[in-house]
Amino acid sequence: MASSNAQHSEDIERKFGSVRTLKVRNFPNFHDPRDPHDPRDPITKAFRNPHDITYCETSKCLYVADTENGRVCKVTLEGACEVFQMPFFEIQNFRPVAITSYARLQPEASQRSRLKSGDLLAVDSFNHRIVKITAEGVGCRYAGIRKDGFKDGPKNLAKFTYPIGICANKNEIAYVMDMGNKRVRIIDSENSIVKTIWPQENQPPAGNLPQSAENHVELICPWGISADDDGVVYVVDRLGHCVNKINTDGNMESVAGSGAAGFREGEGKSAQFNNPTGIVIGKDGTLYVADTDNNRIRMIARDGTTSTLCGRNTKGSRDGDRLNAELDGPLGVTVSDEDFLYVIEFGGNIRIVDIRAQEEESMDELFSLTSDESSEIMDTSDNEIIVQRLTQKLEDKHQKAKEERQKAKEEKKK
Repeated sequence: MASSNAQHSEDIERKFGSVRTLKVRNFPNFHDPRDPHDPRDPITKAFRNPHDITYCETSKCLYVADTENGRVCKVTLEGACEVFQMPFFEIQNFRPVAITSYARLQPEASQRSRLKSGDLLAVDSFNHRIVKITAEGVGCRYAGIRKDGFKDGPKNLAKFTYPIGICANKNEIAYVMDMGNKRVRIIDSENSIVKTIWPQENQPPAGNLPQSAENHVELICPWGISADDDGVVYVVDRLGHCVNKINTDGNMESVAGSGAAGFREGEGKSAQFNNPTGIVIGKDGTLYVADTDNNRIRMIARDGTTSTLCGRNTKGSRDGDRLNAELDGPLGVTVSDEDFLYVIEFGGNIRIVDIRAQEEESMDELFSLTSDESSEIMDTSDNEIIVQRLTQKLEDKHQKAKEERQKAKEEKKK
C-alpha cells in the first residue's frame, strides 16, 4: 500500500515550480489563552506571525514555529494539525522564531543531553535560549540561560543574544545564528558544548572588520542558516540582502547578492534580494532562499547563479504555475524527502512548491515523434483514427519515460 505521504504528493500537479496551499485543519483550542477576548477563528486563523517551518525525516511531518501564539505545531503532509502544549514555556513567554528537526542515523542515545532522532530544536529568541522538544511534544531548555550575553562552553551555561536561526545536520551538530552577537555558533550534542565557528578567535567580530580587508564580508543582520553534512554553512543576511558561505576552514565568502535591496537575477553579486530570511539546501546542492519582500522563492545554483523558482512582484495567495503563483511574505523554507519545498508565509499559510519536476521529460521531448512514427500515424485521412493513434503513441512514450525514471531511482538507491 502506498504511504499517505506518497498519496499526498501525487495529488499535486507534477510541474516544476508549481505552487499549492496546504489546507491545514483540526486546530484544537487555538485561541490565545492569555487573551480571553481573542476573536480569531481557530480554523481559518490558525497561525499568527509564524516565522519558520521544518520537515522531519523521522516523523514525515512538518513543524511550524508559531511565534505569536507561543507554540510549536505539528502538521502532517495531509494538513492535520496537532498543537504541542508546553505550559512551562508558555508561562515564561515562549516565542519560537526558528525551528529545526534532528534525524540522525546512529542508535538513539539515552543521556538527557543527547539529541534523539525526531527531536526538535526551537530558537526562543527573546529568552536567548534554545529549547529541545521531543517527538511527543515535551519541551526543556537545551542551551542558553534566558539572559543575553556571549559565552562559549557547556551548553547549560552558554549565553546567546537574540538567536534567530537554527539548523542541524546528521553529525549531532546544531548551527545557531546568534544575531545579537553577529556570530555563528554550534551546539555539539555529543560533548554538550557551545562554541563559535565564525568569526574565529583571530578575527574581529562582524561589523569591526576594516573595509580594506581582503575578501571582506560584514554581517549586518544575520538571519537564516543552513548547513550540509560536511560542515559548510550558508548564512542569509537579511538587511545585507545577500547570502554568504562559511567554508570548513572558517572563512566566510559571498555567494549571492549585491548588498543593495532590489530584484535582479544573475550570477554572484550581480543578483539582488530584498530582505531575504529563510534558506535550505536541496538534495542536489541548490540553495532555496525565501526572498521575503520580493514575495519570491529564489534558487541559487551550485555555480552561484540566482534565479526565481516561484512568485512574482505582487503579494497574494494565488496558487498555480511558478510564474503566476503569488506568495505572501515567505519566511521559512524546508525540503521534504520527496522533493517538495514547503514555505511558511507571514500571513500564516503553508505553501507547497514542486521541485521534483526537474527530472520530468520536457514537453518537446514528450510530444516529439520520429519521421517513421509520424508516417505511421498519418497514413489515413480519417481524423478520428489519427487522433486515436496520436493519443496512444504519446501515452506509450509517457509510460516508457515514467518506467525509465523509476528504474533509475531504484538503481540509485542501490
